[in-house]
Amino acid sequence: MRYKNIFWGIFFITIGVLWLLHNQKLIYIDWRNLWHLWPFILVLMGISIIPVKDIYKIIMDVIVMGIAIFVMLTPFNQNEINKQIPFSKLINVDHKDSTHFHTASLSLEAGTGTLIFAPGNSLIQVFGLTGQAYDLKITKKEKNNFSHAKIDLEIYPFKQLSKQSEAVIQLDTVPVWDLDFDLGISKSKIDLTNFKIKELDLDAGISDVELRLGSLYSNVKVEVSTGVSSVKIEVPYSMGCNIHNESALGNYQFVDFENQGDGYYTSSNPQDSLIGHIDIYIETGVSNVTVIRY
Repeated sequence: MRYKNIFWGIFFITIGVLWLLHNQKLIYIDWRNLWHLWPFILVLMGISIIPVKDIYKIIMDVIVMGIAIFVMLTPFNQNEINKQIPFSKLINVDHKDSTHFHTASLSLEAGTGTLIFAPGNSLIQVFGLTGQAYDLKITKKEKNNFSHAKIDLEIYPFKQLSKQSEAVIQLDTVPVWDLDFDLGISKSKIDLTNFKIKELDLDAGISDVELRLGSLYSNVKVEVSTGVSSVKIEVPYSMGCNIHNESALGNYQFVDFENQGDGYYTSSNPQDSLIGHIDIYIETGVSNVTVIRY
């Protein structure tokens, strides 16, 4: 087999795997910095004309591409990043507003790390995430004395490979929230008992998630989609709850729920004791999902 065919095969497989991991939020690649890697092209061209056996060329190519991948996943200029974000609180997003919003939505994408949610006094505050970077966009809409805030927060993983990432996300408790969480490899403790939640869309790739729902909004919709994850959901007894399990694989425990067949489960609370209702839709791969009452 010719050396050129083997080289291009390895090259395209490597690019494809990196692209896939980036799209799944398992790693972060800043494609804008690829031009910094142009010297590696000269190195690979030099290897290709060295008069040695093809197997040695392939080994050298693999080593060089490994070094290039390491450089690509590491911040090109860490000093510049640290100038933009203080080291003591490498991420400290604090958006305060003189008035509270009626409704708000948060779209969060986080590749890796530990996420903790807590109530706050401003629209959004994020603390922690040593060595990370982020993109934050907040859009406000006001009409007829009605105000809405749309938050897009993306947290990039692996900006410093040697450090663990952890974040505390504080949200305002006044608005009615729509939440959309796209988590890669993460451990998340999501306590929503102090928030008015209308909709929650949780997409977890390989994650350990503890989710506690509250009773401050009367009609709640929760969608859970996972790959290989462990998810624990706590539902208050004061809320009625239906579970729609659309998954065939995995381990499922629905405590204090009655099986109605075809993946449909209902809570056994007397209707006159309820102050609201929660619908949970579950679609998973090979995961452990537990729903309990508290």
